[in-house]
Amino acid sequence: MSVEEIEKAISELPPDKFAKLSEWFEVFSASRPYSATAEELRGIDRGLRDSAEGKFASAADVEAVFAKHRR
Repeated sequence: MSVEEIEKAISELPPDKFAKLSEWFEVFSASRPYSATAEELRGIDRGLRDSAEGKFASAADVEAVFAKHRR
């Protein structure tokens, strides 16, 4: 299931179901604090630098590769 499909499903929930999901998410997210490791923080910094330097493929470049390899 894609993120878009999940977002669509959530947006179509009846108000009572959405309220239950919202309550569950608040409990879940509060009970699972996360602290990145030093290695992860270095990776995040590296990714931000690479992004600022334009080192990532554009959406068009990625689509071209997928189109080339689709059956």
